[in-house]
Parts: sequence; structure tokens; C-alpha cells
Amino acid sequence: MINKDSAFDLRKAYYQALSGITYNSQAVGVYDEIVPQGAVYPVIVLGNQISRGERSKDGFQRDSTIEINVIQRYTSDEGGKKEVNDISNLIIARIITSNNTYGFAQYLEGWQVINCEYQTNSVILQLPTGWQVEQSIIFSQLLNQLN
Repeated sequence: MINKDSAFDLRKAYYQALSGITYNSQAVGVYDEIVPQGAVYPVIVLGNQISRGERSKDGFQRDSTIEINVIQRYTSDEGGKKEVNDISNLIIARIITSNNTYGFAQYLEGWQVINCEYQTNSVILQLPTGWQVEQSIIFSQLLNQLN
């Protein structure tokens, strides 16, 4: 077995797991790092990743994190964090489906998910055209390389 990085496989699995989320009967777009001009907000953005390799006499593991951002924009002073909080909860429910099952695992080829945890953070930014509300969810998972 050759030691490999999980970054692309993990990103692809998260993209597939998060595609199809709707909020208030509207599809929420999922983007890889860059949101195209003209996108309809709110959006889900796959952000930064960090991966650290571990090895034992039996195989290779990756301790990996991926940041998922939920972004909503408002053109007036009306709005708040509720929408991004609600969508974040939909994301968390899709990624961690129970104490030991993970919704992205079905899309993750060549890796076994040992565990997955998360933390959140939010920020509000003033833009020239209004406000941007962001909620970041940082998922940390330990992956066991299967092949």
C-alpha cells in the first residue's frame, strides 16, 4: 500500500454529501472555494483543508480537517444569523448522521471514517452593498486508508 493524501477524496465526498440541500424550498448551491458572480445566496462553500499523516505497522491514517462555510448576503439592514445557523444544522445532520455513522462516508472511496467532530464560528461583514453573514463549520475526521 502506498501512503496517499485524502484531500481530494474528502473534498469530493463532502461535495456529494452536501449537494441537494434546500432551505425554504430553495436549492442551496455548493461551491468549491469560489462562488461565481451571479450565484443565488445563501450558498455553501468548501473552504480550507489541513491533513496530517499518521502511520503504524498496519497502515496509514490521515487526521484531516475541512472548513465548510455557509454564506448569506443582505442588501439592507434586515437579516441575521438564523438562516446560516439553520443551514449549518442541515449540513451537520448530513455529515454526522449518528454517533458512529457519517453521511459523507458513502462517497469516500479508499478510506474508512474512524471518527468525525466539528466546531463552528460565525462572523458578520459589512459590504459596500449591504451585509454578509458567514457561519464556518470545521469538521475534523480521522481516516483509515484502505488501499
